[in-house]
Amino acid sequence: MAVSDSLGTVDEIHVCSIDAKFGSRVCSCLGSWHSFCSHLIAMLEALPEEEAKDLIITYVNTIGKGSSMNEEIIKELDFITTSLKAINTQIAGLAKKTLTNICGEPGHGKSILLTQLSYEYLAKNPEKSVLYVGTEGGEKYLVKGWALKAFNKRYNLTPDIVEVENINLDYKHKGQSIFIFNETNIIELLKAHGFPLNLKVSEDGKINVRLDLPPIKKEKFAEFPRLEDSPIGKFIAEHDVGMIVYDSISMPNRVFISGQVNFPGRANAQELWFAQMQDAAKTYDAVIIASTHITKDDTNKYDTGKPLGGATVAHNFKIVLRIARYLNPRSKNPAQNPELINKRQLIRERFFFEKCGRQAGITCLDLTDDGYQDVDLVPEAPKEEE
Repeated sequence: MAVSDSLGTVDEIHVCSIDAKFGSRVCSCLGSWHSFCSHLIAMLEALPEEEAKDLIITYVNTIGKGSSMNEEIIKELDFITTSLKAINTQIAGLAKKTLTNICGEPGHGKSILLTQLSYEYLAKNPEKSVLYVGTEGGEKYLVKGWALKAFNKRYNLTPDIVEVENINLDYKHKGQSIFIFNETNIIELLKAHGFPLNLKVSEDGKINVRLDLPPIKKEKFAEFPRLEDSPIGKFIAEHDVGMIVYDSISMPNRVFISGQVNFPGRANAQELWFAQMQDAAKTYDAVIIASTHITKDDTNKYDTGKPLGGATVAHNFKIVLRIARYLNPRSKNPAQNPELINKRQLIRERFFFEKCGRQAGITCLDLTDDGYQDVDLVPEAPKEEE
């Protein structure tokens, strides 16, 4: 670790460090995410020559191998391995009893991956079904269209695709099913999870979240809703659901507009929603995966983005996997090179308390007519010419 003067502003200093063992680097200027910034280089040049050389060699070797996941965590939790080595390498498979987040920018392939992971789960759990909660509209066309033909053949499965118009009804089914429940309204979603809400808008445009729970007879207070008594909880129990997919958790929260003034309201709604997700994962020994959009500052070329939803999303999802297309370094649009156009990078952003990110290594998937396939050799991202 070192404290370095800024090259551009004399009175400005930067704190930077390199952890060669974990293959991580960081600097308060944020430039270290993209490459070695001048402050990191200055720190290396200040070290004795042999010490700097050993540090660089250890760092490069660590980056090349990728840091492995904590074996104690893998033993403690129950993971379902998939047929995709890239997924198993990054997040050990499908985790039960905890929440997993698949994040990425629009059009980078999150929904296709979520659908394929649903089939991966069904292939390993013939007695269970999947509940696919779509919040963006159009999910049923993916699951019932291209994915149905591609994955039925690939996984040798023929699950019933059942559209759930009313989560309170009993949809009689025999054998495995993928239940598709579409709901874009945050109020209705939380109601389905046991939390009837009222959203109140103040004169200054601030949205306040208020629970609308009737008090118990002869009592002044209402009981806190239990997941088992909610429409979602009852549906899970009655239909042998072992995996729940939320595609996505970002869109319903778009109602909280007008900038930072509504961040508290968004956080309150998300906390109620995620609390029931956590309860479902533990109560029903379920796999729960949700997708989120990426938010980033386009004016900062070093900002690679983070999952939309703030600290509430960060605190509740202990496993975070980013899926990303290869980009043209100049235009920042998806690369049109035939070798890269269908390739997707997988980056482990978080695995419980471990240091992750790009230093954990990057795996790659190829999007084919049969869904995602493993790529033996991870292609290099195109570089901007000098």
